Amino acid sequence: MRVVFVVDDEKPGQGRLAELTFQRLGIDDKTVQMMFDMFNEIDLDGSGEIDLEEFYRALPYVKRSPFSDRVFSIMDEDGSGEIDFREFVVAVWNYCTFELKALVKFAFGLFDLDGSGFLEQDELEELIKEVYGDTYDSNVRVQRIVDKLYENKDGQISFMEFQNFNQKYPALLYPAFEMQQLLRRRIYGAAFWEKLTKARYAHRGRNSNIFEILNDLTRDKFKAQMDDLTGGPTALPRVGDASAKEETKADAPASRRHTAKF
Repeated sequence: MRVVFVVDDEKPGQGRLAELTFQRLGIDDKTVQMMFDMFNEIDLDGSGEIDLEEFYRALPYVKRSPFSDRVFSIMDEDGSGEIDFREFVVAVWNYCTFELKALVKFAFGLFDLDGSGFLEQDELEELIKEVYGDTYDSNVRVQRIVDKLYENKDGQISFMEFQNFNQKYPALLYPAFEMQQLLRRRIYGAAFWEKLTKARYAHRGRNSNIFEILNDLTRDKFKAQMDDLTGGPTALPRVGDASAKEETKADAPASRRHTAKF
């Protein structure tokens, strides 16, 4: 039987902050319900959260690799090992609405931990190894591409150089693109996500990332918005409440959210 999504602060990832997040992302009620249906389909034990094993069981065509594990860990904002509904919607919406260049930037940003805009050679090799997983060591072609990338370089590469090189050798990040296509097909199909992708970039432009979109959903501004919605002062949840967990995620420091280059 279909479960209708209802805002409920007692349930992780389904409270008022989730509602405001979906509004901020421009996700309408119909799409939220569709995502809730999918979330419940994946959440086999009905816990209200999805763990890594449930994630891969629901997406059997996604080849498990350190990169795909890392993408899951990005969904898990609080490091609990599971993702709630809000985390699921934000992460899936974000990854599946990337345009090609944005996906390249996302992959680069995963390993540019200090935000310098450069990758050292060992960082790039780690990126490619994670993307290809167990097949990297036997993939001579990709190893040669990586070697070419650092020819006549000073041991580091900028994002622009990386992006231009990827246009010339698209095989470099092919598994990351393939993962996006598989997720799109599994979750309502490519046409559904093409429509949302166009809406995302038409509304937000091509230079905004997920945390720039959500940057005003801090604890104080969340309270102010709730005051406006309720017509009076709103008591914020105590630490340990389900919705307090959501607010903590929204307020996570930049060091924890270096993957903000979504």
